[in-house]
Amino acid sequence: MKGFKDKSGKFRPTERYTKNSLKKKDLYKKSLSSPSGNRHEMREKKTLYNDIDIDTHNFGLDVTDGEIVQIRLGNWTDAGWHWSLSGDDAKEHANTFLIRIANDEDEAKEFVELAKKQGLDFDIFKKQILKNLTGELKDDDKSDDGIYVITGDSGNWKFGEDQNDAWEGIVDSYFDGSVDYTDDEQAMVLERAWDIDKAYSYETFLGDYGRSIREDMIDNVKNSDSFEEYFEIYDHDNSLNMVSDQLREGMDNHLFDTIGEATDELQKEGKLRKEAGQTFD
Repeated sequence: MKGFKDKSGKFRPTERYTKNSLKKKDLYKKSLSSPSGNRHEMREKKTLYNDIDIDTHNFGLDVTDGEIVQIRLGNWTDAGWHWSLSGDDAKEHANTFLIRIANDEDEAKEFVELAKKQGLDFDIFKKQILKNLTGELKDDDKSDDGIYVITGDSGNWKFGEDQNDAWEGIVDSYFDGSVDYTDDEQAMVLERAWDIDKAYSYETFLGDYGRSIREDMIDNVKNSDSFEEYFEIYDHDNSLNMVSDQLREGMDNHLFDTIGEATDELQKEGKLRKEAGQTFD
């Protein structure tokens, strides 16, 4: 090795590495990166997943090579409904699948037990859900994956169960302090409002509050490391509490606007008083 002696007599090399020393350096780096010296092999081993086949009376799940390939919920015999998706559709509803399971305490416990037994990694769902909840937010069953469920699911958005009760009290609130309308007049307004627009739509709610709800959902996914943690966040009571204020505010605003429109129509038609004491010919 070329070099020189300094003033103290210590040898200083001018050529830092020979071919042999470079080989030794490379071998040393490989020994630090992995016991086998093969970094690619170690990386591949970390991403291997078990194939999962869960099939119960109330839910089912197939995972192959770390990919969600099929999901199933419900049954026709006692639940009275059935929901099954495969391929890309299954992936795009990964969060919906988990939250619907979380809403039933018994099913959630059974799922966790089977997931542990078969070695199902929560990261499979975590990565897919975060992938779904990206990009422009719209009602496409992917970018809003899970929001439909925690805001009342089909019971609210399809059948209007949560909204029907809201109509009854909103008329009194709307007319409070204004013209003293009779019960018959209020019923007339309510009937016209119902004809104009029967329900607060999911699409409208998504535009009003969807972005903030999705941001919270993304944080909850990122901060969860297991199915147990995620199910605890999205059990039935917690899910409703998370969005109850937005739902109530959205419904109230929508109903107020609709009743106002109905009132204006009836007054223009001469069927509803504009002020106390007014009479019609």
